[in-house]
Amino acid sequence: MPVGILSANLVSRLRAALCADSGSSVIEFVLVFPVVLVMILLAFSDTHAVQMRQLGVTLMARELGRGIEIGRTPTEIAQALSLLCDDLGFGDEPRLLLVKTDQDTAMLTVSYKGETHSSNLTLKNSNPLWKQLQPELGSSLPLLVALVGLVVGISCLSMNLSATRIAYVRANDLASSLAISVAGSGDAVLTETAEVTARDWPIEIQSRVKFRVQSPDQKTSDVRLCYEYQEIWEWLAPSRQQACAERKARLLPP
Repeated sequence: MPVGILSANLVSRLRAALCADSGSSVIEFVLVFPVVLVMILLAFSDTHAVQMRQLGVTLMARELGRGIEIGRTPTEIAQALSLLCDDLGFGDEPRLLLVKTDQDTAMLTVSYKGETHSSNLTLKNSNPLWKQLQPELGSSLPLLVALVGLVVGISCLSMNLSATRIAYVRANDLASSLAISVAGSGDAVLTETAEVTARDWPIEIQSRVKFRVQSPDQKTSDVRLCYEYQEIWEWLAPSRQQACAERKARLLPP
């Protein structure tokens, strides 16, 4: 074969190899295959972890249930739970819920990271501590609502009683000060002196106070005063209330 023809065939083959798509296909395979492989391995690993959690929770519920049925104490069950967590590779202890369904049976539920398994137990031969459980009687929400309502009602009543007590203390204090201030005044100026004394009180108190003054003699003053007030929670007492007090004062000779 002539040399020129050989050289031409060699050049044409090199051009065909360089211009073919096999190079890009290799690059795509090298880049895409590891990504796909990693995704497959991650999915497999996650599925395996879920299956192991399901198996572990099931085994734990059955093992702990058998321990309760044969008479183990709560302390022994807690120790067995810790050992099972170590053997099964659980990072945290699962949540246990034991609900008594009737006098001699109960249901043990084990929950861990979204996986749950329940086992029915017989309490005939179990430790007496487990038999002290009370059967589930339903939701405690109505009882909670009733307790909250009772606490709110007692609080409102206590506030109103406190406001009443404060009103009576204020009425006694005003009556005492008024009786002292008018003691020794004559009948002619007794009421006028009392009104002058009342003008020194704050305006909000003046508008709520009604009083009557008398003088049995020239040295003794007798005051009856009523202080009008509104309780804190008006729905318990819609109308205004009155706290009344009577006080006497006598002017002693020098």
